[in-house]
Formats: sequence, structure tokens, C-alpha cells
Amino acid sequence: MFCVGSSAGIDMMAPEDAYVSYLNSPYTGHSLRTAIDIYPNHQDWFGPVYSPVAGTISRVQKIRMGRPKEFPTEKQDYAIGISPDGRRDYLVRVLHCNPAVSVGEDVVAGEQIGSCIRSRFFNYWTGPHYHVEILSGEVFLRSTKSLPLTLPESEVVQVKDTTEQEHICTVILNRPGRLECTSSTMPIARYGPFLGHMITTSSGRLGVVDAGIPHYERGGAVLHDTLGVSEEVFLWNSRIGRTIGSASSLSLFRTNHDLRVLVNDEPALGLSLFLYPEELITRSELRVVIIPKTYGGLPQDLGPGETIMLRVEESISS
Repeated sequence: MFCVGSSAGIDMMAPEDAYVSYLNSPYTGHSLRTAIDIYPNHQDWFGPVYSPVAGTISRVQKIRMGRPKEFPTEKQDYAIGISPDGRRDYLVRVLHCNPAVSVGEDVVAGEQIGSCIRSRFFNYWTGPHYHVEILSGEVFLRSTKSLPLTLPESEVVQVKDTTEQEHICTVILNRPGRLECTSSTMPIARYGPFLGHMITTSSGRLGVVDAGIPHYERGGAVLHDTLGVSEEVFLWNSRIGRTIGSASSLSLFRTNHDLRVLVNDEPALGLSLFLYPEELITRSELRVVIIPKTYGGLPQDLGPGETIMLRVEESISS
């Protein structure tokens, strides 16, 4: 396990082979930089969810969800509250986990507490993950009251730079709502324990992008320090947004909706870009998730090992 965020003296831990996101989500907690989504490497619905802290299970609550979606979902979600050792005045809340624990049980960090749910809060491209944040018990169901997170402090280091705007990608997973690929031609940067897609800014700084572009209204980047307002952010030489605010190393940008994602010259809805531990990066091949325009909208005969061409560009109107 390794630390992926802290607040109020509480360190939240993730498995060594999990990838994470702080800002690649449309929900409030991520806009406020108070939540982490942890994606277990198994990427299986009903696969295990692991406790991010040591403590005692204090709350297990069902959450009512909305109408069914066009893809299979569970009928209900859950919120699990863990009172962390040493800080019983706070709860660590875990969402999207079918609980295998009961109130009063003690757990250790890394212990299985349940299994991944495909929630109706998700979009069709959302992969199996669990959401974690820190808050007081009095506001257990209010994400706007979660505590701001601090990431382990680190410099952004360029690992590999390229000038390519079009990338050859190898398919590793094809599901109706998402196409996951790797590529050896994408620029890479490191922040602490994470590797990710390197971005540059108009002031010349480097960062790691953590965003869904261009389908979300805002995206994010992880940098060594804060960015000024209205700095332009570039990925693969294309402008993907303009900054709207920073908090420590987490910076938000307003997405450039003139951006286009093309797969073999056909338009896709967007890209999901995450922060990966080194264990998931082999032969300097960085992962990328491509989202089709519609659920099931990418060719289902694209199997593992096949290649595609991926390009991001600004439309002529921009």
C-alpha cells in the first residue's frame, strides 16, 4: 500500500498496483479537491475493494439511486464509514462498495471490505473503482463538507518527451463503454509515486494530467506548485484547457470544448487520463482510456494486441 492523500493527520492508502484520480470526475468532491477515486488493477465488477485506512467500521448505509441506465447497474449503492485509528473524530467514507463488513468490525489498511459496484452514479465509460474522502460523522452524506486533501509533496519530472500529435496505440481491453490502450509514443512525467501523461503550460511548467477531456466541463493537472488563473494547458501540442484555480499541487482547468479526439480518423467522445504507479507502466508504454460517442459505439472486433491511431486536435473554429 502507498499513500495517495492526507488530511487531518489521516493518510489514505491504495494498493501498489492501483491507479487513481483526484480530478477526473464531474462530481462536487473532486471539483473541491477533497476526494480520490481508486481503481484496483483487477478492473472487475464485483472485484475486491480494500480499506484505505486502519480503523473501525462505524457506518454502513444504503444509498438510493436514480433510474436504470442503458448499461447494467446495481439497484443501490453504499457508503461505508471507517473511524480511523488515532482520529476517531473523523470518518473515512468509501463509496461504490458492496460491503462485506459490519458496524463494529476492526479493519487494517489493505484488508478487503467489500466488492466493486457498478453504480448508477457512473457514466457508461466509468471503470470499477471506489471513492474515498474524509469528513466528520455529522455530515456523513454531504460531499461538500469533506476535508481538502494534500498529496505527498514532490517535483514533476519529465520522463519522456515526444513531439508526436498522433499516436499508435495497442488495445489491451475493449468493453462496450471504453477502449483501453497503451502507447510508447506519448510524453510521460512523474509526480511522486505516479506516472502519467505530461502536460505543459503557457508559463513553461510541466505537470501530469488527471482529467476527462473534452467531455467534462473541467479537468485537472498535478504539479509541484500552484498555477495562476488563465494559464493555457497543452497535451500533445493541443490546447486542452485554461486554468481556473489551484490548491497546493492540484490545479483545475476549464476544458477546451473545441478539442476533438479521433480514433482512426473517426470521432470519439473523449479520453480518460489517470495517474499510474510505476508497476503498471511497462516498456515506457503509457495507458489511455478512449471513450466512444455512445455505449457500444466502438468496433467490438478490436481485440487485445490490435492497433489504432489516436489523435487529439483543436477544431478549425477554435
